[in-house]
Amino acid sequence: MTELIAALLSWIALHTGFAVGAHPEVRLVSLSELTERYHQGGHPHRSGMRVVALYNPATATVYLSKNWKPDSVVDQSKLLHELVHHLQLTNRVPRLCTGELERQAYELQAAWLAEQGVVTPYNVMQVDPFTVKVLSLCGG
Repeated sequence: MTELIAALLSWIALHTGFAVGAHPEVRLVSLSELTERYHQGGHPHRSGMRVVALYNPATATVYLSKNWKPDSVVDQSKLLHELVHHLQLTNRVPRLCTGELERQAYELQAAWLAEQGVVTPYNVMQVDPFTVKVLSLCGG
């Protein structure tokens, strides 16, 4: 897992210019714990959205489902998405709201999947560009 994290962080740094410091902790948890942590973190309840991974900036911890498979490109992309959030935090990316960080994370996840040969990355991620745009909006 350490080698995969290092490789994904290096890929993100190459595509963003972010500095890579300490690696976050990565924990595999049940889907119910993942959902509970998501809602405890103050994330909004979104109808129809499944929590598949989560980054906790307070503890620099990535939470993945126990069903996460290290040899699955799709699952690796979920880890990459959360690692983007880790680097956004450690590089102090300016933002008006947390949602703004989502666009970059989804775009990098899609680009990484495309580099891995996935023809339809947004379909594989089970999200579309419009939804990503909505998720990245700041509430008024």
